[in-house]
Amino acid sequence: MKDAISAAPTAGVLGAGEQDQIEVVVTKFNNNDGKIEISYAFVDESMEQFNKNVLSTLQRRTHRLDVTFR
Repeated sequence: MKDAISAAPTAGVLGAGEQDQIEVVVTKFNNNDGKIEISYAFVDESMEQFNKNVLSTLQRRTHRLDVTFR
């Protein structure tokens, strides 16, 4: 499954009430099923740019989506 799925953007910060889209593409055919994981955390309004170090210290929520190739 490695390198079979690509998503963009891979990280970012959304303000309260903002929305964004995540585009997911299949980069090569694969017969194996897999998962996409979306992790997020809530930050205060002073955070304007994504910072992986800050994210690692926060309580994150995660959504895992099953991917089925047909």
